[in-house]
Amino acid sequence: MKLGIMQPYFFPYIGYWQLMNAVDRYVIYDDVNFIKGGWINRNRILMGSEVKYFNLPMQGASPFKKINEVGVQPPGAVGEGQPGQAAPGLPQGPLLRAGHAPG
Repeated sequence: MKLGIMQPYFFPYIGYWQLMNAVDRYVIYDDVNFIKGGWINRNRILMGSEVKYFNLPMQGASPFKKINEVGVQPPGAVGEGQPGQAAPGLPQGPLLRAGHAPG
């Protein structure tokens, strides 16, 4: 039996999906500490020749909490960025223009 274990990622990279496809059992390892500044709630996209970062605002994010103890910041909550808003420089899709958070 082949086993794959990875921490969750916001918009996982292709290797994440390839690993899932290559194993018999796949475990999302979310009972380890949340990594602030990691890739659990953020990612980047190449727009032209410029790299743009975007993130999913988290509620209660702390390196002293497990990943599964941290939640997504609810719409309208005060904090860095707001759900439903693209990062500066990213195009606004129809859901974002309407003020709806993805999910």
